[in-house]
Amino acid sequence: MPRPSLQPVFHGMGLAEWSVSLTMIIESLLDTDLYKFTMQQVVWSQFPRAVAEYAFRCRTPGVDLTPFADEIRQEIDHLCSLALTQDELAFLDSI
Repeated sequence: MPRPSLQPVFHGMGLAEWSVSLTMIIESLLDTDLYKFTMQQVVWSQFPRAVAEYAFRCRTPGVDLTPFADEIRQEIDHLCSLALTQDELAFLDSI
């Protein structure tokens, strides 16, 4: 399955005048890594009554994501609307 990505669309003549048109980056709940799955499984199985809070931290020095806060919030809102498909559930059942 191809992964959607940021699609830059430039308007105007200079870099100061460009804007970015976004497609959703996260299109599947499986678009994550094994570490996140295993840590969440520990929380669910070992601490079923626990309330967990997750936060994002950009660990790349000098990168300021503040200008993209609205787009990041849109991605998170979109993520909340996703559900596993039957194929994805079958895949998870097979591993």
